[in-house]
Amino acid sequence: MEQPVLLNSVLHHFRYLMDEHGFALVNEKNDYDTPFGSRIVILQSPECRVRFVRDRGQVLVAAASLTQPEDWFDLAVVNAYLLRENRVQWEYPTPDHSLDPAARIDKQIARLADILSPHWVQIIDLFRQENFAREIKDLEAFIVIWNTQILKDRGGINPFG
Repeated sequence: MEQPVLLNSVLHHFRYLMDEHGFALVNEKNDYDTPFGSRIVILQSPECRVRFVRDRGQVLVAAASLTQPEDWFDLAVVNAYLLRENRVQWEYPTPDHSLDPAARIDKQIARLADILSPHWVQIIDLFRQENFAREIKDLEAFIVIWNTQILKDRGGINPFG
């Protein structure tokens, strides 16, 4: 049976979300409906949800409003939106293949926790019900512009889907 590496790393490195922002674990599962399977951990606060996905060794993180809990927004894009930057502000940590799989996941989660730590107040505020309803159209429009810029910057390759 697989050890819950993603879960343990999220609960350890993102402890501040629970301690400072009222998040709690609401779901942890394998998602075998995707190619290669993936592992998912979802935390939720009274204002929003955060999803961590391990897919083929890469860890990704997204947020959703409680009013639209299945509409996930990648936090690399959300962070750029909050800073009003049409460029990548941070990159997902590249998996270090010299490490064993558990250490590889833990290292990515630790780096994401450091990268995102200064931005949680803004992220949570954006996804709060009363704000999200007002911001959703602008956020969606920004995503189109941002994806276009990323494709241009990366020679047609979008690292975010």
